[in-house]
Amino acid sequence: MHRAFKEASPIKSFTIPVRYQKGSLLALTLLGLAILGIYLKLLNPQNVIGLLKSTNLSLVLISCLINIVYLTLYGFIWWYVLRSMKVKARLPDCIVGGYISLLGDIIIPSASVSGELLRMTYGIYRLSIDGSIVLTSIAIHRLLNSLSFGLVVILGFIGIILTSPITGYGQLLKYIFLAVVAVFLTLCGLYFVFHSDRVADYLYRRGWAKNLAEFLKKMSQYSTAFKRNLLDSIVTFVIITLRWILGTFIVFLLFLSVGYHVNYWYVLFAYPLYGISMLIPIGIPAMIGIMDTAMITIFVVLGIEKNIVVTVAILNRLVTTGFTVLYISLISSFLGLSDMLSKLTKSNKH
Repeated sequence: MHRAFKEASPIKSFTIPVRYQKGSLLALTLLGLAILGIYLKLLNPQNVIGLLKSTNLSLVLISCLINIVYLTLYGFIWWYVLRSMKVKARLPDCIVGGYISLLGDIIIPSASVSGELLRMTYGIYRLSIDGSIVLTSIAIHRLLNSLSFGLVVILGFIGIILTSPITGYGQLLKYIFLAVVAVFLTLCGLYFVFHSDRVADYLYRRGWAKNLAEFLKKMSQYSTAFKRNLLDSIVTFVIITLRWILGTFIVFLLFLSVGYHVNYWYVLFAYPLYGISMLIPIGIPAMIGIMDTAMITIFVVLGIEKNIVVTVAILNRLVTTGFTVLYISLISSFLGLSDMLSKLTKSNKH
């Protein structure tokens, strides 16, 4: 299969659909912080400042380094999906595209849609890949990521049962239900992507939306190429799962940095769960306050002391948001992509 150019795509342009002014972003950020503040007031943790002062900064630094690998793997996986679809793309370019997508999810709040729209724009106009191919690769990437999410949560739950004397497993079943639902919906999504030609044929027969039908036909062509490459499909899923596991070590080391030896299975179970708060479409940048509250709640349910969890949540926010924004911004600036991000952000505001 050949590398198609952007002129072949029925998609002409991408802009972020959610429109925010600076004042709105500030107000939503303050709302998230207020929610977290009220939650912490009710939780009333003790000695958080003392724990922060005694934090092992070497372990925090290692967490930051792991975070760099974690961020880089996102773009690597995208490159591997494109490669499995027989589409040529340079690995460094895909890694940068992954960085831009992740940064977009943080700074432009729209339930993770903004990051993927930025990645689509980057793929079409920076990499000159056909829009249907870019969309197919992103859909496969995200769906396999969701499938892995569900399986990692279930694996973490099994590990807790086998290694921990914790009582009240019933409180965790609602999270298992969420994971099962995610797996089911993901399988439905994958079925649609891999059989989009059927929808296209239906549209053709009805004489409806011919451009969309052609777009879906292309999606089917490249998704079928991915599906038929069974070994690469399996490798892709394994790498995605390993990326989830790598991400858990960021949090695991942060627990160790405050002198708390947490059961690893707790982290494996909780890490994907509070991360999906990024998908809630309420517009708070980086889901400040919301994701932190979810993280604290899950670990407290697992029986970890409140002051420990709150301290780790603060450190986690510094590493996974503060450090991430700084790192990707520096990389983007060095590669001359700041103007692109600026223009896309401005198009979102006007």
